[in-house]
This record gives sequence, structure tokens and C-alpha cells, in this order.
Amino acid sequence: MDVRFGGAAGRNLRVFKRLCGEDNLGSVVMATTFWKNVDPDTGAERESQLHSDKRFWKDMIEKGSSVFRQDRGNASGEVIIRYLINRKNRVTLRIQHELVKERKTFATTEAGIEVLSEWKEQKERYEKQIKTLKREKEALKKTDKQEIADVDEEMWEYERKIGMNEEAVGRLRRTWDYMRESIEDHCVVM
Repeated sequence: MDVRFGGAAGRNLRVFKRLCGEDNLGSVVMATTFWKNVDPDTGAERESQLHSDKRFWKDMIEKGSSVFRQDRGNASGEVIIRYLINRKNRVTLRIQHELVKERKTFATTEAGIEVLSEWKEQKERYEKQIKTLKREKEALKKTDKQEIADVDEEMWEYERKIGMNEEAVGRLRRTWDYMRESIEDHCVVM
């Protein structure tokens, strides 16, 4: 499988499924792209893996999601759009239901739990790295000032990443709270 469908793509797919909700996966369309950049056999093999592997799209397809090839520019894009329009399904996303009907905060929604869990794991990895670097720095004592400075810089970088994650979580929570209020003001959830 193409390495570009790795960690971040997998996490994004899990969050996407949580945003939609299991019951709405039948309204999801996934499109494969970059057909011009790969020979047909390799492309077909990758597409087959997306269809048959639970790490990718298999469970979504089993729940009714459709897969299209976005391989003819606007023409294939129009086919996808026509397909969605003709379905005429009214969908209330899981996140909408949780925020409005259940009045949950972002952190307690399925998508929020998934996102915050990943950030927590990432923070723990960074903190572990910082502890390792502190031990390394202690072992160096005053022997090599440049190496100590390098360790300090690496620790600072992990601390900066933790701070950036915490800021991102705060922004995300504020955005979701704003969206929930906006949805409550303008929408009726079925």
C-alpha cells in the first residue's frame, strides 16, 4: 500500500467516521485520485487493498459507502456529484446529533474523544522524550557544553510541540462550541 495512507491519514479516517456516525456511512463517497501518476496494475492493486483491508475502507464499504475513481478530471467529478444529488438522502451527522440533540461538548463527542485521545498519546510521547533527554543531559554534566546545548534545544522543541498541541486543542474546543451554538440557532436536528 502507498505509504501516504499512513498514520495521519488513518487517524483522519477514524475521526471522519466518528464525525459521520456509523449510520451515515451509506451516504459517504470516497474517491481515488492520481491515476495518471501510477501504472494501471499498481493502481488497481492499491484500490483493491483500500476495498478489502479493514485498516482502510472495507468497513465503510460494508456499511454502504461508495467508491469512485476520480480519474477523468471534471467529468468524473460530475459523476460523483450527480450520484450524491440523485440519492436525495437527508443526513444528520453524528457530530450534529451529539452537539445539538445530546448537548455534548466537543470533548465528549465520539470525534472529540478520538482527536483528544491522539493528542494525549502524542503529548505522552513528547513528555517521555523530554525525560529521556533530561537524563541524557544529567549524564553529560559539564563535560560537553555544546552537547548540553543541543539536548536543551531538543527538549525545548518537544516542549514547544506540547504547547502547540494544547493551543490547538483549545482552538478546536472553542470552534466546536461556536459551531454547536450556531447549529442550535439555525438548524433543526431530526
